[in-house]
Amino acid sequence: MEDVRLRCITSKVLELKVPGLAEKRPSVLKGDCIQLKVQGDHQAYEGIIRNVTDSTVEIDGVFKGLVDTVAEDPETNIDVRFMLRRIQFERMHQGVKQVVATGFVDNLFPHESLLNNPVHESITLAQTDLHNQQIYDNAEQITAVHKIINKTSRSVPYVVWGPPGTGKTVTIVEAIYQLKRLTKQKMLVCAPANAACNMLTEKLAKFCRPNELRRIMSESCDTTSVHKDILKYCNLVEIEKERDVIRVGIAELKEFRIVVTTLILAAKYTKEYHPDIIFVDEAAQAREPELCCAMGLLIKTKRLVLAGDPKQLGPAVSAGAISDPLAQTYVYPLIHNHRNIARTTPQNDGSPIEFCSVIAKEQREGRSPSFYNLKEVQMVKAYVEVLTRTLNVATVDIGIVTPYMRQMYKIREALQRIGENEMDVGTTEAFQGREKRVMIISTVRAQEDFLLYDNKYKLGFVDDSKRFNVAVSRAKSKLIVIGNPLILYKDEKWGALIDQAQSLGTLCGAPFPTRSSFERRDISRLVRLPILDAGDENNTAGS
Repeated sequence: MEDVRLRCITSKVLELKVPGLAEKRPSVLKGDCIQLKVQGDHQAYEGIIRNVTDSTVEIDGVFKGLVDTVAEDPETNIDVRFMLRRIQFERMHQGVKQVVATGFVDNLFPHESLLNNPVHESITLAQTDLHNQQIYDNAEQITAVHKIINKTSRSVPYVVWGPPGTGKTVTIVEAIYQLKRLTKQKMLVCAPANAACNMLTEKLAKFCRPNELRRIMSESCDTTSVHKDILKYCNLVEIEKERDVIRVGIAELKEFRIVVTTLILAAKYTKEYHPDIIFVDEAAQAREPELCCAMGLLIKTKRLVLAGDPKQLGPAVSAGAISDPLAQTYVYPLIHNHRNIARTTPQNDGSPIEFCSVIAKEQREGRSPSFYNLKEVQMVKAYVEVLTRTLNVATVDIGIVTPYMRQMYKIREALQRIGENEMDVGTTEAFQGREKRVMIISTVRAQEDFLLYDNKYKLGFVDDSKRFNVAVSRAKSKLIVIGNPLILYKDEKWGALIDQAQSLGTLCGAPFPTRSSFERRDISRLVRLPILDAGDENNTAGS
């Protein structure tokens, strides 16, 4: 960033407004380094990001002379350079090397001869032995639990695979409960994202004491998203509503039966912490080197359990030139090459669906790639008020998902004005692996011209089957979709959902003309055409 202004908020801290920060463009984390220099000066000064909001960053540790200059003249032109955070790449490199060094890589490519010598299952669970007794009548789930606790895969990774909402997380949580009850094994539970780790901690806390379970968080983690019920399980201290992360040493870590952390942070304890078994939830969302961060902690005789679905959201890889190889996850080849897999099946036939038609245009701020739709925000607020005040649905039972960060913040602001500060609002990525009794989807998109834009920058729901799968499968009882049918109906998947709502008599809102299935398929095919920038040499007629 060039020619920007800073604001002095204390004698040591500067504030910088960053357009696109809410959409992670650039992606800035607490603890990142940043370089600042007065425009025209050759001397640059480094600072540390101490706090990140949706539009600003607070910078600490800057040379006092620069802070004094900004304080005396707030109009001083400053050039800013964000520094690449290398720690994640270093830990992934370290993880790959460690998996090879320990010999665990041999477990990832087992010999077929193992199939000729099956393991006898000596442990059989009764329904009263289960933490969640409902899975006893689900053949796939109880089979998976039995096989995990009986070590039927030996040291070969065990994969729990199934479509959205089929109970993969419930299955591995039950397996963890049984291993805790029947053995003295130390367990590491991981996920690619902090939101998934927090959700796992909430489930495990139901049968663990604080001295048995520890949720390890990094200093750059967003601590405000941690539910108050699991604070006592986290390496956090709360003073006057401010939460600070406490570092956890290896000696303290070894005292806990179960440790929950992200895959990247797990690599911090390589060569020092060796659990007996590692569980990875949402494994299909992780890059292979990212999985190695956790696998590097295992010695060859220990075990790995993966749960995931390659048809849901995959790894976040932004560089188009390398997206194909890095976006391939370890779960996908495992599903095709290993036979020791439990596939879960849906527990019910479906949830009531309601589609609310809103004809309105989306907007964006400046050159931000993220959009918002104010009429959809108003409709979300109206639904929340009816659900909570008329139908008495608890706030914790409602989730709101939208594909755009800017829309997420607009919805949160609207809900705060009606006193709903605790409502769970997030993007599709944040809700993967989670469920709510009632889910509201705000699709935002309203103009056909932007469909190609979304396709280029991998945004939105339309024409993205993985985002669609995750978004529509988070509801336990009721799914409410708010969107522009004139746009959504052009996609085969969304068109089918709208048709189903119409057949159920739950289509409401602004009227709209429907199209035939033939027309919808034809338009869907056009949306997938490659995108050329205006400056591309081949962007000419007849090329």
